[in-house]
Amino acid sequence: WTDPGSPPMSLEGGSDIESNSNVSTGLCKKCNRQKPPRTHHCSVCNKCVLAMDHHCPWVNNCVGFRNYRYFFLFMVYIFLGVLFIIVSVLRFHPILDNMGLRLFGSNTGDALIRRVYVEPNVQNAFLISVGVLFAISVLLGWHVFLVASGQTTIEYYANKNKANQARFRGGAYFNDYDLGMTRNFEGIFGKTSYPLQWMMPSSREPPGDGMNWQTCKTAFLDQFDNV
Repeated sequence: WTDPGSPPMSLEGGSDIESNSNVSTGLCKKCNRQKPPRTHHCSVCNKCVLAMDHHCPWVNNCVGFRNYRYFFLFMVYIFLGVLFIIVSVLRFHPILDNMGLRLFGSNTGDALIRRVYVEPNVQNAFLISVGVLFAISVLLGWHVFLVASGQTTIEYYANKNKANQARFRGGAYFNDYDLGMTRNFEGIFGKTSYPLQWMMPSSREPPGDGMNWQTCKTAFLDQFDNV
C-alpha cells in the first residue's frame, strides 16, 4: 500500500526547516519531530503523517496526503461495482426461471439443482451487494463532504469543537483550508478541464508537498498579486 507521507527525516529533533522556510511547524511530543500544518501523529503506525485523515485497520495503513486519492477512488470503484451487480440482478431476475430451465433442463432433478445452487447464490449476491452499497454510500458521501469542505476527518472534529467554542463566545469560526469546492477537489486530484478525469486510475503524485498549504488568507492575497 502507498505510504501516506511523513515529514522528512531532516526535521527530526526540532531542527529548522531550510527548504520550506515558509512552513509554520509545531513539535510532536511523541516522536520529537517538527510537524507541518495538518500533520498528526498516528499512535498505531508510531509516526507523524502528512494531512492525516485516519488510520484504516482494513488495510493496516494510515490514509494521508500521498494515498488519500487512492482511498477515495477505491470507495468510488466499490460503489460502482456493487451498483452494477444490483442493477444486473434486478434487470435479469424476472427471466431467471426461464434461463434456469434452458441451462439445466426441465426435469425434476435439474430443477432441484437450479433451486438449490443458482437462485440462492444470486439472492445472496444481491443481499450482500445491497448491504455493501449502503455502507460504502455512507462512507463515500462522508468523504465527498470532507473533500468539498477542505478538511480531513481529524480536522472535522477539531473544527467542530472550535466552531462550538466560537459560537459560545458569540463569534464564528471558519476553516482556513476551505478554498471553495472546486479548488478543494483540485487540491486532492489536481487541476483538469475535465473533472471526470479525476475518477480515472493514476499513479501521479498529489499536488503540493504535503507541508505547504494554501489558506483562505494566502488565496486572497494571491488575487491581488496577480492583478
